[in-house]
Amino acid sequence: MPYHLRTIRRNRKRAKISYYKMIQKLKRVWCEGSFGTMKIKQNLYMTYKSGIQKTHE
Repeated sequence: MPYHLRTIRRNRKRAKISYYKMIQKLKRVWCEGSFGTMKIKQNLYMTYKSGIQKTHE
């Protein structure tokens, strides 16, 4: 069996565990909320550049 299929199956099993769901919920609350606040404060409603190399200019 290809490696990526085994990884996908492990991830799907893990996603059903209640501890994993709780961690994901906390991540959404803390990380995404903070990022949204930074976007508003720095007036970053749209990104006009694409690609990692261009964002470091």
